[in-house]
Amino acid sequence: MQRILVVFALLFWANLLSAQTDQLEYKISRTIADVGRVESLAFCADEKTAFTGSADGSIRLINLSDGTSRRVASGSGAVTAADCSRAESMGAGAASDGTIWLSRAAGPAQPLKGHHGRIPSIKFSPKAEFLVSAGDDHNVIVWDPSSGRELFRLDNPSKKTVKLAGFSAGGVTLLGVTETGTILEWDIKNRSLLRQVQDTEKGATVFSADVSFDGRILAVASELTQLPKGWASGSAGLRGPMGGPRGAPAAGPGGTGSSDPQAGNATYQTGRTDPSGLVRQDAIKIYALPGLAVLKPIGGVDGQIVSMSVSADNRFLAGARKRQKGTFLSIYDLGRGIEIASLPMLDGSKVTQFSPNGSWLGNVGMDGGLQIIAVSGVLRSSGAGALGGRRIQITSQDTKPLLNPDSPIVIAVMDLAPLQVQPDTGGAVAEMIRNRISGAKNVAMVERQRMPDIKREQGFQYSDLADPDTAVRLGRAIGARKMIFGSLSKLGATYTINVRMVDVETSLIDGVREVQCRACTEDDLPEAVAELKEAVVGSNR
Repeated sequence: MQRILVVFALLFWANLLSAQTDQLEYKISRTIADVGRVESLAFCADEKTAFTGSADGSIRLINLSDGTSRRVASGSGAVTAADCSRAESMGAGAASDGTIWLSRAAGPAQPLKGHHGRIPSIKFSPKAEFLVSAGDDHNVIVWDPSSGRELFRLDNPSKKTVKLAGFSAGGVTLLGVTETGTILEWDIKNRSLLRQVQDTEKGATVFSADVSFDGRILAVASELTQLPKGWASGSAGLRGPMGGPRGAPAAGPGGTGSSDPQAGNATYQTGRTDPSGLVRQDAIKIYALPGLAVLKPIGGVDGQIVSMSVSADNRFLAGARKRQKGTFLSIYDLGRGIEIASLPMLDGSKVTQFSPNGSWLGNVGMDGGLQIIAVSGVLRSSGAGALGGRRIQITSQDTKPLLNPDSPIVIAVMDLAPLQVQPDTGGAVAEMIRNRISGAKNVAMVERQRMPDIKREQGFQYSDLADPDTAVRLGRAIGARKMIFGSLSKLGATYTINVRMVDVETSLIDGVREVQCRACTEDDLPEAVAELKEAVVGSNR
Protein backbone atom coordinates (compact mmCIF):
# COMPACT_ATOMS: atom_id res chain seq x y z
CA MET A 1 0.00 0.00 0.00
CA GLN A 2 2.83 2.38 0.88
CA ARG A 3 4.51 1.70 -2.48
CA ILE A 4 1.25 2.53 -4.30
CA LEU A 5 1.04 5.82 -2.44
CA VAL A 6 4.63 6.60 -3.42
CA VAL A 7 3.92 5.97 -7.09
CA PHE A 8 0.77 8.12 -7.12
CA ALA A 9 2.52 10.91 -5.24
CA LEU A 10 5.43 10.88 -7.66
CA LEU A 11 3.07 10.87 -10.65
CA PHE A 12 1.31 13.92 -9.23
CA TRP A 13 4.51 15.82 -8.64
CA ALA A 14 5.96 14.76 -11.98
CA ASN A 15 2.93 16.20 -13.80
CA LEU A 16 3.24 19.39 -11.80
CA LEU A 17 6.95 19.55 -12.59
CA SER A 18 6.32 19.40 -16.34
CA ALA A 19 4.25 22.54 -16.04
CA GLN A 20 6.73 24.33 -13.79
CA THR A 21 10.04 23.82 -15.57
CA ASP A 22 11.14 25.19 -18.90
CA GLN A 23 12.87 22.87 -21.38
CA LEU A 24 12.73 19.90 -18.95
CA GLU A 25 9.94 17.41 -18.38
CA TYR A 26 9.67 14.29 -16.23
CA LYS A 27 7.44 11.27 -16.33
CA ILE A 28 7.63 8.44 -13.82
CA SER A 29 8.57 5.33 -15.77
CA ARG A 30 8.47 2.68 -13.08
CA THR A 31 9.25 1.71 -9.51
CA ILE A 32 11.76 -1.13 -9.48
CA ALA A 33 10.75 -3.98 -7.18
CA ASP A 34 12.52 -7.10 -5.93
CA VAL A 35 15.98 -5.55 -5.81
CA GLY A 36 16.28 -5.28 -2.03
CA ARG A 37 17.01 -2.09 -0.11
CA VAL A 38 19.02 -0.12 -2.68
CA GLU A 39 22.04 1.80 -1.43
CA SER A 40 23.77 2.74 -4.70
CA LEU A 41 22.89 3.24 -8.38
CA ALA A 42 24.83 3.56 -11.65
CA PHE A 43 23.32 3.95 -15.13
CA CYS A 44 25.15 2.39 -18.06
CA ALA A 45 26.02 4.23 -21.28
CA ASP A 46 23.63 2.12 -23.36
CA GLU A 47 20.71 3.86 -21.59
CA LYS A 48 19.08 0.42 -21.33
CA THR A 49 20.58 -0.94 -18.13
CA ALA A 50 21.75 0.12 -14.69
CA PHE A 51 23.60 -1.46 -11.79
CA THR A 52 22.26 -1.29 -8.23
CA GLY A 53 23.89 -2.20 -4.94
CA SER A 54 21.73 -3.23 -1.99
CA ALA A 55 21.96 -3.44 1.78
CA ASP A 56 21.84 -7.25 1.59
CA GLY A 57 25.16 -7.27 -0.27
CA SER A 58 23.72 -8.01 -3.70
CA ILE A 59 24.54 -6.27 -6.97
CA ARG A 60 21.93 -6.41 -9.70
CA LEU A 61 21.73 -5.44 -13.37
CA ILE A 62 18.42 -3.68 -14.10
CA ASN A 63 16.64 -3.71 -17.47
CA LEU A 64 15.21 -0.17 -17.64
CA SER A 65 12.60 -0.98 -20.28
CA ASP A 66 10.71 -3.60 -18.28
CA GLY A 67 12.10 -3.27 -14.75
CA THR A 68 13.41 -6.83 -14.56
CA SER A 69 16.74 -7.57 -12.91
CA ARG A 70 19.30 -10.30 -12.39
CA ARG A 71 21.76 -10.74 -9.58
CA VAL A 72 25.38 -10.51 -10.75
CA ALA A 73 27.15 -10.67 -7.38
CA SER A 74 26.44 -11.20 -3.69
CA GLY A 75 28.60 -10.41 -0.69
CA SER A 76 28.33 -9.92 3.04
CA GLY A 77 28.43 -6.14 3.27
CA ALA A 78 26.04 -3.43 2.09
CA VAL A 79 27.00 -2.20 -1.39
CA THR A 80 27.63 1.48 -0.72
CA ALA A 81 28.90 2.51 -4.18
CA ALA A 82 28.38 1.40 -7.78
CA ASP A 83 29.57 2.37 -11.24
CA CYS A 84 29.12 1.18 -14.82
CA SER A 85 31.83 1.51 -17.46
CA ARG A 86 31.21 3.33 -20.74
CA ALA A 87 32.87 0.48 -22.61
CA GLU A 88 33.43 -3.24 -22.22
CA SER A 89 30.02 -3.74 -20.50
CA MET A 90 31.46 -3.80 -16.98
CA GLY A 91 29.93 -2.84 -13.67
CA ALA A 92 31.32 -2.66 -10.16
CA GLY A 93 29.97 -2.44 -6.65
CA ALA A 94 31.87 -1.57 -3.48
CA ALA A 95 30.78 -3.00 -0.13
CA SER A 96 30.99 -1.88 3.47
CA ASP A 97 33.28 -4.83 4.28
CA GLY A 98 35.99 -3.52 1.94
CA THR A 99 35.27 -5.82 -1.00
CA ILE A 100 34.80 -4.62 -4.58
CA TRP A 101 32.77 -6.85 -6.89
CA LEU A 102 33.73 -6.51 -10.56
CA SER A 103 31.13 -7.77 -13.04
CA ARG A 104 32.03 -8.37 -16.69
CA ALA A 105 29.82 -9.37 -19.64
CA ALA A 106 30.80 -13.01 -19.27
CA GLY A 107 31.64 -15.08 -16.22
CA PRO A 108 30.99 -14.63 -12.50
CA ALA A 109 31.75 -11.42 -10.64
CA GLN A 110 35.29 -11.11 -9.32
CA PRO A 111 35.99 -9.94 -5.75
CA LEU A 112 38.80 -7.38 -5.39
CA LYS A 113 40.48 -7.05 -2.00
CA GLY A 114 42.60 -4.09 -0.92
CA HIS A 115 40.57 -1.87 1.41
CA HIS A 116 39.81 -2.21 5.10
CA GLY A 117 36.27 -1.12 5.85
CA ARG A 118 33.62 0.76 3.91
CA ILE A 119 34.25 1.99 0.34
CA PRO A 120 32.10 5.11 -0.27
CA SER A 121 32.98 5.63 -3.95
CA ILE A 122 34.29 3.90 -7.09
CA LYS A 123 34.76 5.22 -10.63
CA PHE A 124 35.68 3.72 -14.00
CA SER A 125 37.86 5.87 -16.27
CA PRO A 126 36.10 6.91 -19.53
CA LYS A 127 37.75 4.16 -21.60
CA ALA A 128 37.61 1.61 -18.78
CA GLU A 129 41.40 1.49 -18.56
CA PHE A 130 41.18 1.94 -14.80
CA LEU A 131 38.81 1.36 -11.92
CA VAL A 132 39.49 3.62 -8.93
CA SER A 133 38.18 3.10 -5.41
CA ALA A 134 38.35 5.33 -2.32
CA GLY A 135 37.72 3.93 1.14
CA ASP A 136 37.23 5.00 4.72
CA ASP A 137 40.76 3.71 5.28
CA HIS A 138 41.83 6.83 3.31
CA ASN A 139 43.35 4.70 0.55
CA VAL A 140 42.74 5.55 -3.11
CA ILE A 141 43.45 2.41 -5.16
CA VAL A 142 43.74 2.07 -8.93
CA TRP A 143 42.78 -1.32 -10.41
CA ASP A 144 43.08 -2.98 -13.81
CA PRO A 145 39.47 -3.87 -14.76
CA SER A 146 40.53 -6.46 -17.31
CA SER A 147 42.40 -8.58 -14.74
CA GLY A 148 41.17 -7.25 -11.41
CA ARG A 149 44.77 -6.63 -10.35
CA GLU A 150 45.72 -3.70 -8.10
CA LEU A 151 47.99 -1.40 -10.11
CA PHE A 152 48.99 1.30 -7.64
CA ARG A 153 47.77 3.65 -4.93
CA LEU A 154 47.39 7.40 -5.27
CA ASP A 155 48.80 9.81 -2.72
CA ASN A 156 46.14 11.20 -0.37
CA PRO A 157 47.83 13.94 1.68
CA SER A 158 44.50 14.93 3.24
CA LYS A 159 44.47 11.70 5.29
CA LYS A 160 40.69 11.77 5.04
CA THR A 161 38.04 9.80 3.18
CA VAL A 162 37.78 10.98 -0.43
CA LYS A 163 34.55 11.17 -2.39
CA LEU A 164 35.50 10.38 -6.00
CA ALA A 165 33.63 12.86 -8.21
CA GLY A 166 34.81 11.62 -11.63
CA PHE A 167 37.31 12.10 -14.44
CA SER A 168 38.01 15.29 -16.38
CA ALA A 169 37.59 15.44 -20.17
CA GLY A 170 39.49 12.67 -21.91
CA GLY A 171 40.09 10.86 -18.65
CA VAL A 172 43.31 12.79 -18.11
CA THR A 173 42.79 13.59 -14.44
CA LEU A 174 40.72 12.22 -11.54
CA LEU A 175 38.87 14.52 -9.14
CA GLY A 176 38.03 13.77 -5.52
CA VAL A 177 36.69 15.86 -2.63
CA THR A 178 37.00 15.30 1.13
CA GLU A 179 34.27 16.00 3.68
CA THR A 180 36.18 19.09 4.82
CA GLY A 181 36.25 20.54 1.29
CA THR A 182 39.71 19.66 0.02
CA ILE A 183 39.65 19.07 -3.76
CA LEU A 184 42.30 16.60 -4.94
CA GLU A 185 43.21 16.24 -8.61
CA TRP A 186 45.46 13.40 -9.77
CA ASP A 187 47.19 12.72 -13.07
CA ILE A 188 46.30 9.05 -12.98
CA LYS A 189 48.58 7.86 -15.78
CA ASN A 190 51.60 9.54 -14.21
CA ARG A 191 50.44 8.48 -10.73
CA SER A 192 50.91 12.00 -9.38
CA LEU A 193 48.90 14.55 -7.41
CA LEU A 194 48.48 17.66 -9.58
CA ARG A 195 46.83 19.99 -7.09
CA GLN A 196 45.17 20.21 -3.72
CA VAL A 197 42.65 23.06 -3.37
CA GLN A 198 40.45 24.05 -0.42
CA ASP A 199 36.92 24.41 -1.78
CA THR A 200 34.84 25.64 1.10
CA GLU A 201 35.13 28.10 3.92
CA LYS A 202 36.73 26.75 7.07
CA GLY A 203 34.18 24.77 9.06
CA ALA A 204 32.01 23.85 6.08
CA THR A 205 31.10 20.21 5.38
CA VAL A 206 30.93 18.71 1.89
CA PHE A 207 28.08 16.26 1.39
CA SER A 208 28.36 15.41 -2.32
CA ALA A 209 30.30 16.10 -5.51
CA ASP A 210 29.97 15.14 -9.16
CA VAL A 211 31.93 15.58 -12.39
CA SER A 212 29.77 15.95 -15.51
CA PHE A 213 29.69 13.10 -18.01
CA ASP A 214 31.88 15.03 -20.47
CA GLY A 215 34.36 15.85 -17.70
CA ARG A 216 34.16 19.61 -18.12
CA ILE A 217 32.54 20.78 -14.88
CA LEU A 218 32.74 19.80 -11.21
CA ALA A 219 29.85 20.42 -8.81
CA VAL A 220 30.36 20.46 -5.03
CA ALA A 221 27.60 20.77 -2.39
CA SER A 222 28.51 21.90 1.12
CA GLU A 223 27.05 23.26 4.34
CA LEU A 224 28.44 25.95 6.64
CA THR A 225 27.26 25.82 10.25
CA GLN A 226 27.54 29.00 12.31
CA LEU A 227 26.16 30.62 15.39
CA PRO A 228 23.56 33.33 14.72
CA LYS A 229 25.08 36.79 14.64
CA GLY A 230 25.79 38.02 18.13
CA TRP A 231 25.69 34.57 19.74
CA ALA A 232 28.54 32.85 21.53
CA SER A 233 29.35 29.43 22.94
CA GLY A 234 30.76 28.65 26.36
CA SER A 235 30.68 26.19 29.21
CA ALA A 236 27.02 26.98 29.82
CA GLY A 237 26.17 26.14 26.22
CA LEU A 238 24.96 28.43 23.47
CA ARG A 239 24.14 31.93 24.64
CA GLY A 240 21.98 34.33 22.70
CA PRO A 241 22.53 38.05 22.09
CA MET A 242 23.23 40.00 25.30
CA GLY A 243 23.82 36.71 27.13
CA GLY A 244 20.28 35.40 26.62
CA PRO A 245 19.62 31.65 26.79
CA ARG A 246 19.66 29.25 23.87
CA GLY A 247 16.31 29.23 22.10
CA ALA A 248 16.05 32.97 21.53
CA PRO A 249 14.90 33.79 17.99
CA ALA A 250 17.58 33.60 15.33
CA ALA A 251 18.11 36.20 12.67
CA GLY A 252 15.60 36.35 9.87
CA PRO A 253 11.87 35.67 9.62
CA GLY A 254 10.33 32.22 9.42
CA GLY A 255 13.34 30.35 10.75
CA THR A 256 15.76 31.68 8.16
CA GLY A 257 18.68 33.98 8.60
CA SER A 258 22.10 34.93 7.34
CA SER A 259 25.52 34.92 8.89
CA ASP A 260 27.65 37.95 9.50
CA PRO A 261 28.55 39.16 5.98
CA GLN A 262 31.99 40.15 7.22
CA ALA A 263 32.71 36.63 8.46
CA GLY A 264 31.09 34.43 5.84
CA ASN A 265 31.71 33.37 2.28
CA ALA A 266 29.55 35.11 -0.34
CA THR A 267 28.54 31.69 -1.64
CA TYR A 268 26.56 31.03 1.55
CA GLN A 269 23.84 33.63 1.14
CA THR A 270 21.03 32.58 3.46
CA GLY A 271 20.57 29.98 6.13
CA ARG A 272 18.06 28.12 8.26
CA THR A 273 18.05 27.74 12.03
CA ASP A 274 17.91 24.24 13.47
CA PRO A 275 16.49 23.33 16.93
CA SER A 276 19.91 23.80 18.52
CA GLY A 277 19.94 27.45 17.46
CA LEU A 278 22.68 26.99 14.86
CA VAL A 279 22.35 28.63 11.45
CA ARG A 280 23.00 26.15 8.64
CA GLN A 281 23.81 27.58 5.24
CA ASP A 282 23.94 25.29 2.21
CA ALA A 283 25.39 26.02 -1.21
CA ILE A 284 26.47 24.44 -4.49
CA LYS A 285 29.61 25.55 -6.30
CA ILE A 286 30.31 24.86 -9.99
CA TYR A 287 33.93 24.63 -11.21
CA ALA A 288 35.36 24.54 -14.74
CA LEU A 289 37.62 21.66 -15.70
CA PRO A 290 40.50 21.71 -16.22
CA GLY A 291 41.79 24.44 -13.94
CA LEU A 292 39.13 24.48 -11.20
CA ALA A 293 38.06 28.07 -11.88
CA VAL A 294 34.76 28.86 -10.14
CA LEU A 295 32.03 29.24 -12.77
CA LYS A 296 29.01 29.80 -10.57
CA PRO A 297 28.15 29.65 -6.87
CA ILE A 298 24.54 28.77 -6.04
CA GLY A 299 23.64 30.02 -2.57
CA GLY A 300 20.49 29.85 -0.51
CA VAL A 301 20.03 26.10 -0.96
CA ASP A 302 17.39 24.97 1.54
CA GLY A 303 18.87 21.76 2.91
CA GLN A 304 21.81 19.39 2.58
CA ILE A 305 22.46 18.07 -0.94
CA VAL A 306 23.45 14.53 0.06
CA SER A 307 23.69 13.27 -3.55
CA MET A 308 23.92 15.10 -6.86
CA SER A 309 24.21 14.48 -10.59
CA VAL A 310 24.85 16.83 -13.53
CA SER A 311 22.80 16.28 -16.70
CA ALA A 312 24.45 15.26 -19.97
CA ASP A 313 24.29 18.78 -21.42
CA ASN A 314 25.51 20.45 -18.21
CA ARG A 315 22.36 22.55 -17.99
CA PHE A 316 20.74 20.91 -14.99
CA LEU A 317 21.72 19.42 -11.66
CA ALA A 318 19.58 16.92 -9.77
CA GLY A 319 20.07 16.78 -6.03
CA ALA A 320 18.75 14.74 -3.11
CA ARG A 321 17.99 17.63 -0.75
CA LYS A 322 17.62 16.70 2.91
CA ARG A 323 15.83 18.80 5.50
CA GLN A 324 14.83 18.04 9.08
CA LYS A 325 11.23 17.34 8.12
CA GLY A 326 11.66 15.56 4.83
CA THR A 327 13.82 15.07 1.79
CA PHE A 328 13.24 16.30 -1.74
CA LEU A 329 14.38 15.55 -5.26
CA SER A 330 15.39 19.00 -6.49
CA ILE A 331 16.38 20.20 -9.96
CA TYR A 332 18.62 23.25 -10.44
CA ASP A 333 19.10 25.29 -13.60
CA LEU A 334 22.86 25.85 -13.69
CA GLY A 335 22.58 28.72 -16.15
CA ARG A 336 20.35 30.79 -13.91
CA GLY A 337 21.66 29.35 -10.66
CA ILE A 338 18.20 28.61 -9.27
CA GLU A 339 16.08 25.67 -8.19
CA ILE A 340 13.39 25.10 -10.82
CA ALA A 341 11.62 22.07 -9.37
CA SER A 342 11.28 20.28 -6.06
CA LEU A 343 9.53 16.95 -5.58
CA PRO A 344 8.73 15.99 -1.98
CA MET A 345 9.43 12.26 -1.77
CA LEU A 346 7.31 10.16 0.59
CA ASP A 347 10.18 7.74 1.03
CA GLY A 348 12.77 10.50 0.94
CA SER A 349 15.78 10.76 -1.37
CA LYS A 350 19.34 9.68 -0.64
CA VAL A 351 20.75 8.91 -4.10
CA THR A 352 19.92 10.66 -7.37
CA GLN A 353 21.57 10.23 -10.76
CA PHE A 354 21.08 11.23 -14.38
CA SER A 355 21.84 8.60 -17.00
CA PRO A 356 24.81 9.39 -19.30
CA ASN A 357 22.64 10.73 -22.15
CA GLY A 358 19.99 12.23 -19.91
CA SER A 359 17.15 9.87 -20.85
CA TRP A 360 16.62 8.79 -17.25
CA LEU A 361 16.80 10.12 -13.74
CA GLY A 362 17.01 7.63 -10.90
CA ASN A 363 15.98 8.30 -7.31
CA VAL A 364 16.71 6.03 -4.35
CA GLY A 365 14.50 6.70 -1.34
CA MET A 366 15.55 6.57 2.30
CA ASP A 367 13.81 3.18 2.53
CA GLY A 368 15.90 1.87 -0.38
CA GLY A 369 13.10 2.04 -2.94
CA LEU A 370 14.17 2.81 -6.52
CA GLN A 371 12.16 4.99 -8.91
CA ILE A 372 13.15 5.44 -12.56
CA ILE A 373 11.98 8.72 -14.13
CA ALA A 374 11.94 9.27 -17.89
CA VAL A 375 13.40 12.67 -18.79
CA SER A 376 12.90 14.83 -21.87
CA GLY A 377 14.59 18.15 -22.51
CA VAL A 378 18.21 17.18 -21.80
CA LEU A 379 20.27 17.81 -24.93
CA ARG A 380 22.11 14.73 -26.10
CA SER A 381 25.20 16.57 -27.35
CA SER A 382 27.33 18.10 -24.65
CA GLY A 383 29.32 19.91 -27.34
CA ALA A 384 26.27 22.00 -28.12
CA GLY A 385 25.16 22.11 -24.54
CA ALA A 386 25.74 24.49 -21.71
CA LEU A 387 29.17 23.98 -20.20
CA GLY A 388 29.50 25.45 -16.77
CA GLY A 389 25.90 26.58 -16.77
CA ARG A 390 25.68 28.05 -20.28
CA ARG A 391 22.48 27.27 -22.18
CA ILE A 392 23.13 27.02 -25.90
CA GLN A 393 20.06 25.77 -27.72
CA ILE A 394 17.72 26.32 -30.63
CA THR A 395 14.80 28.42 -29.41
CA SER A 396 12.84 28.86 -32.65
CA GLN A 397 9.56 26.96 -32.90
CA ASP A 398 10.76 24.99 -35.93
CA THR A 399 14.14 23.29 -35.66
CA LYS A 400 14.20 21.28 -38.90
CA PRO A 401 16.94 22.31 -41.38
CA LEU A 402 16.00 25.24 -43.59
CA LEU A 403 18.06 23.94 -46.51
CA ASN A 404 18.12 20.47 -48.01
CA PRO A 405 18.28 21.13 -51.77
CA ASP A 406 18.00 18.31 -54.33
CA SER A 407 19.83 20.39 -56.95
CA PRO A 408 22.58 23.04 -56.78
CA ILE A 409 21.51 26.38 -55.34
CA VAL A 410 23.35 29.68 -54.78
CA ILE A 411 22.91 31.34 -51.39
CA ALA A 412 24.46 34.28 -49.59
CA VAL A 413 24.69 35.23 -45.92
CA MET A 414 24.42 38.90 -45.04
CA ASP A 415 26.23 40.41 -42.08
CA LEU A 416 23.97 40.27 -39.04
CA ALA A 417 22.38 43.43 -37.73
CA PRO A 418 24.14 44.26 -34.41
CA LEU A 419 21.79 44.90 -31.48
CA GLN A 420 23.61 45.91 -28.28
CA VAL A 421 26.83 44.43 -29.67
CA GLN A 422 29.72 45.90 -31.64
CA PRO A 423 29.03 46.13 -35.41
CA ASP A 424 32.09 44.03 -36.23
CA THR A 425 30.73 41.21 -34.06
CA GLY A 426 27.68 40.83 -36.30
CA GLY A 427 29.95 40.50 -39.31
CA ALA A 428 32.22 38.02 -37.54
CA VAL A 429 29.29 35.77 -36.58
CA ALA A 430 27.94 35.93 -40.15
CA GLU A 431 31.34 34.78 -41.39
CA MET A 432 31.20 31.85 -38.95
CA ILE A 433 27.80 30.90 -40.39
CA ARG A 434 29.19 31.05 -43.94
CA ASN A 435 32.09 28.81 -43.02
CA ARG A 436 29.82 26.32 -41.26
CA ILE A 437 27.36 25.85 -44.14
CA SER A 438 29.71 26.30 -47.10
CA GLY A 439 30.35 22.57 -47.43
CA ALA A 440 26.71 21.51 -47.45
CA LYS A 441 25.59 19.34 -50.36
CA ASN A 442 24.27 21.26 -53.42
CA VAL A 443 24.96 24.61 -51.72
CA ALA A 444 27.17 27.23 -53.43
CA MET A 445 28.10 30.24 -51.29
CA VAL A 446 28.52 33.76 -52.64
CA GLU A 447 31.95 34.98 -51.58
CA ARG A 448 31.93 37.56 -48.81
CA GLN A 449 34.33 39.75 -50.74
CA ARG A 450 31.56 40.62 -53.23
CA MET A 451 29.18 41.84 -50.53
CA PRO A 452 30.76 45.15 -49.36
CA ASP A 453 30.98 46.65 -52.86
CA ILE A 454 27.34 45.81 -53.63
CA LYS A 455 26.20 47.21 -50.28
CA ARG A 456 28.04 50.45 -50.89
CA GLU A 457 26.55 50.73 -54.39
CA GLN A 458 23.06 50.15 -53.03
CA GLY A 459 23.58 52.49 -50.08
CA PHE A 460 22.71 49.95 -47.39
CA GLN A 461 22.92 50.91 -43.69
CA TYR A 462 23.27 48.68 -40.59
CA SER A 463 19.55 49.15 -39.99
CA ASP A 464 18.88 47.51 -43.38
CA LEU A 465 20.67 44.27 -42.53
CA ALA A 466 17.59 42.69 -40.91
CA ASP A 467 15.16 43.86 -43.62
CA PRO A 468 13.83 41.19 -46.05
CA ASP A 469 13.37 43.68 -48.90
CA THR A 470 17.02 44.67 -48.54
CA ALA A 471 18.00 40.99 -48.62
CA VAL A 472 16.02 40.44 -51.84
CA ARG A 473 17.57 43.49 -53.56
CA LEU A 474 21.05 42.40 -52.54
CA GLY A 475 20.37 38.82 -53.62
CA ARG A 476 19.32 39.92 -57.09
CA ALA A 477 22.40 42.10 -57.40
CA ILE A 478 24.80 39.25 -56.60
CA GLY A 479 22.89 36.45 -58.33
CA ALA A 480 21.82 34.48 -55.23
CA ARG A 481 18.67 32.32 -55.10
CA LYS A 482 18.36 32.35 -51.31
CA MET A 483 19.47 34.99 -48.81
CA ILE A 484 20.13 34.42 -45.11
CA PHE A 485 19.90 37.55 -42.99
CA GLY A 486 19.03 38.48 -39.42
CA SER A 487 20.46 39.88 -36.21
CA LEU A 488 22.83 39.28 -33.34
CA SER A 489 21.57 40.70 -30.06
CA LYS A 490 22.69 40.73 -26.45
CA LEU A 491 20.54 41.18 -23.35
CA GLY A 492 22.47 40.87 -20.13
CA ALA A 493 24.65 37.77 -20.56
CA THR A 494 22.37 36.19 -23.17
CA TYR A 495 23.28 36.30 -26.87
CA THR A 496 20.59 35.59 -29.48
CA ILE A 497 21.33 34.81 -33.13
CA ASN A 498 18.17 35.12 -35.23
CA VAL A 499 18.35 34.30 -38.94
CA ARG A 500 15.74 34.19 -41.69
CA MET A 501 15.95 32.85 -45.20
CA VAL A 502 14.18 34.58 -48.06
CA ASP A 503 13.62 33.32 -51.62
CA VAL A 504 14.97 36.01 -53.94
CA GLU A 505 12.56 35.10 -56.78
CA THR A 506 9.35 35.08 -54.74
CA SER A 507 10.37 37.44 -51.90
CA LEU A 508 8.78 34.93 -49.47
CA ILE A 509 10.38 34.03 -46.15
CA ASP A 510 11.24 30.32 -46.11
CA GLY A 511 11.68 30.15 -42.36
CA VAL A 512 13.22 31.50 -39.18
CA ARG A 513 15.81 29.87 -36.96
CA GLU A 514 17.09 31.17 -33.65
CA VAL A 515 19.74 30.07 -31.15
CA GLN A 516 20.28 31.45 -27.67
CA CYS A 517 23.47 31.36 -25.66
CA ARG A 518 22.72 32.15 -22.01
CA ALA A 519 25.37 33.18 -19.48
CA CYS A 520 27.83 33.43 -22.38
CA THR A 521 30.66 35.61 -23.59
CA GLU A 522 31.79 36.34 -27.14
CA ASP A 523 34.18 33.40 -26.83
CA ASP A 524 31.14 31.09 -26.73
CA LEU A 525 29.61 32.35 -29.99
CA PRO A 526 31.39 29.82 -32.25
CA GLU A 527 29.71 27.04 -30.26
CA ALA A 528 26.34 28.77 -30.66
CA VAL A 529 26.91 29.02 -34.42
CA ALA A 530 27.71 25.30 -34.52
CA GLU A 531 24.31 24.63 -32.97
CA LEU A 532 22.59 27.05 -35.38
CA LYS A 533 24.20 25.33 -38.36
CA GLU A 534 22.25 22.15 -37.53
CA ALA A 535 19.00 24.11 -37.91
CA VAL A 536 20.09 25.67 -41.20
CA VAL A 537 21.59 22.77 -43.17
CA GLY A 538 21.60 19.94 -40.62
CA SER A 539 24.22 17.26 -41.23
CA ASN A 540 23.82 17.56 -45.00
CA ARG A 541 27.31 16.97 -46.43
